[in-house]
Amino acid sequence: MLAQLAMDWLVEVTSEHYYGPTTVGAVQEFIRLGDINADTFVINSCDGTRRQIGEMPALFKTNATASKTSAADAAVEPAAAGTSIRL
Repeated sequence: MLAQLAMDWLVEVTSEHYYGPTTVGAVQEFIRLGDINADTFVINSCDGTRRQIGEMPALFKTNATASKTSAADAAVEPAAAGTSIRL
């Protein structure tokens, strides 16, 4: 693995499923999206330590103000959309 990529983390999605290796930025995005939370375990693949995200707030901090959007702010953001084609 290339050290320059800094893909140093495994996310323990369940006791049997892991995501990674991945970066701190990707983990922060998962937190922001609500896919994982402070109770989720991550493993540092460099030293093998396993800790909950809540134990490392400085490392996995997210922009708390960005997650507290009001209804007016939500209207400004693009709406989720999908496309389905029946053949």
